Amino acid sequence: MITLEVKDLAKRFGRKFVFKGLNFSENSRIIGISGSNGSGKSTLLKCLSYLYKPTNGSVVWFDENKKIESTDFKRILGYAAPYLNLYAEFSAIENIQFQLELKQITFSRKQIEDIGEQLGINFSLDQTFGSLSSGQQQRVKLLSAFSGNSKLIFLDEPGTNLDESGIEAVLSLAKKAHELDRTVVLASNSTKELAICDVVHSLNLTLV
Repeated sequence: MITLEVKDLAKRFGRKFVFKGLNFSENSRIIGISGSNGSGKSTLLKCLSYLYKPTNGSVVWFDENKKIESTDFKRILGYAAPYLNLYAEFSAIENIQFQLELKQITFSRKQIEDIGEQLGINFSLDQTFGSLSSGQQQRVKLLSAFSGNSKLIFLDEPGTNLDESGIEAVLSLAKKAHELDRTVVLASNSTKELAICDVVHSLNLTLV
């Protein structure tokens, strides 16, 4: 079981705190992070995933009560966000396979394509990423996050550039991942997306 402990977490850029004094603990479930635009949702996700070093406080993840070291964390993490870009000159499938190779994960093309079908991908994964529309690119980013059976899946504004069917598809995959004892952390200001979460932590009350 994956568990998380956040203690007195704060992040500041220059003199301005994005948030401070965050304290919560969670076990394996769908964890929601809510807040209006600019409230710090993406910053918090980057702190929780060790992409950002906190100004104060700590973030500790455990797997079966054993601390997950930051050096090992990327191997179990799938991450999709509008600001995370893939290589424009690589095909969609090459981008995904490259990410899996970095994590030393063996995952067949057929397995990737099966998840792609669940996401409603109806275009060739052999197209270059840069040639895809914004909605298609978002689906590829999500496909990359869900491929590899990652124990942790971070979804930052997963509905970005998606139509209603796309949003339904990614939320369905998130729920299926949860059923397979994978932990999902979802940041959004969409009530529809947050509705699938077991618990929601709001940043609106921590703005400083």
